[in-house]
Amino acid sequence: MEPCCAATALLLLRMTAAQLFWTRRLRRLPAATDRRLCEIFSRLRDGRAVRLLNCDGVFDSPASFGLFHTDVFFPEKRASEFSDRELKMMLAHEIAHADRHDCLRSLLLNAVTAFLWFNPFAAWLRRRIALLREVACDRAVLRRIPPDGAADYARLLYTYGLKMRERHFAPGPDSMPISDRQN
Repeated sequence: MEPCCAATALLLLRMTAAQLFWTRRLRRLPAATDRRLCEIFSRLRDGRAVRLLNCDGVFDSPASFGLFHTDVFFPEKRASEFSDRELKMMLAHEIAHADRHDCLRSLLLNAVTAFLWFNPFAAWLRRRIALLREVACDRAVLRRIPPDGAADYARLLYTYGLKMRERHFAPGPDSMPISDRQN
């Protein structure tokens, strides 16, 4: 086998193994039970087939994951840190990822990037598209909230971003932050 084919095969194998690991791990998480969080999520999901799962001990921040059926993950132990309005904005952002099927798009883009591992433009483009996915979801949130909420959303993104910057990050689906575990 050619060295470049072997490198591509290894990258694809690593991606597949990571996808299987996270899919199995996340499917075992319990449904969220925090009443306030569940009520806000129920109003936002508006009949969509999206579940809210408690990711305490796995992720420190809200996330969405799933190829064909996307779930939204929220660390319930952190829900009390946010107002109802902030929770609504955070959950709306994750639901926007689910509506857009961003996990599937990300997987396909990562596969293309694996085939083009030798091209620095491919890696740059993957990062750029990931950023644009976040901007698209932020725009979806801004369409759902009153116009006077834009400054609140910007403040939430800024302060939450600062908090997350201080936390430990490790590889996961799109390098999502994980909590410090004693496992």
